Amino acid sequence: MLITKTVETKPSRGVNYSFTVSETLQQRMGRIVRDRREALGLTQEELGERCNLHRTYIGSIERGERNLSLQNIERVAHALGILAWELVRAAEEAGE
Repeated sequence: MLITKTVETKPSRGVNYSFTVSETLQQRMGRIVRDRREALGLTQEELGERCNLHRTYIGSIERGERNLSLQNIERVAHALGILAWELVRAAEEAGE
């Protein structure tokens, strides 16, 4: 599902700019994973080791390039110290 929201920027030379940002569930999920990983002080490699996924796969999750399986959602969530439903819910709520 594609969520669209309008973002207004600070005035630049007296002109306000407004543009639309579209973010998919995958992208929101990736942002949540990255934020949580950074809050825990983990590198992508360390997170990958915790959930038995390659560091480049973690990077592609964080960039919103991966459509995660339920199994991988559970693995990543567990490695981040949260439940799978909490990760999915956070990504859903980030689009509201």
